[in-house]
Amino acid sequence: MNQKLELQFNLTNKHMYAILVHKNNILISLSTQDPYVVKALAHKTDHFAARFIAQRFAQRVIESGLEHYNITFIRNKIFHGKLKTFIATLQQNKIINGKKQK
Repeated sequence: MNQKLELQFNLTNKHMYAILVHKNNILISLSTQDPYVVKALAHKTDHFAARFIAQRFAQRVIESGLEHYNITFIRNKIFHGKLKTFIATLQQNKIINGKKQK
């Protein structure tokens, strides 16, 4: 259980992407381009979309049994905006911890 999984979050002008990676292999990915997400969201880049993506991403992590692994999100800058919403939602779902990652 000491394997490190890396969380990546990308935001463009049109879409959001959440990816869980282990040794350059994608384990879980979710974006606002996924068909069921497209149907559920009116806007693809607002705070509601960030929260929705984080909740569904957390659900996929739990369904995959990966929630007990050390999932890290490395970022040296302060979290703000949609990224802050995304990270806070994952913390509420106990997917990542609330401590600063280095």
